[in-house]
Amino acid sequence: MAGYLLSDSPIAQAAWLYDIFDGGTGATGKPEDFLSLDHMLDEITLYWLTNSSASSARFYHEQAAILKGRNNPGVVELPVGVSVFPHDLP
Repeated sequence: MAGYLLSDSPIAQAAWLYDIFDGGTGATGKPEDFLSLDHMLDEITLYWLTNSSASSARFYHEQAAILKGRNNPGVVELPVGVSVFPHDLP
């Protein structure tokens, strides 16, 4: 149902992405303090024109379930490098 809503309503999609932008910038309630309005509108337009918001929402939902599961120890046993920057989107 949520996938249909995101694919059918540009307002619902914009609200969903605005919430993601807010969470990725520290959940201050004002992501526009960290991201330009043009940047946010570019991202929203990209999702709308490619009709990919539903598949993206599914990915976020599945990853949240995997990362919170008890079978995920959060350990990486391979050599890996990771960069984490302030205000990155999750």
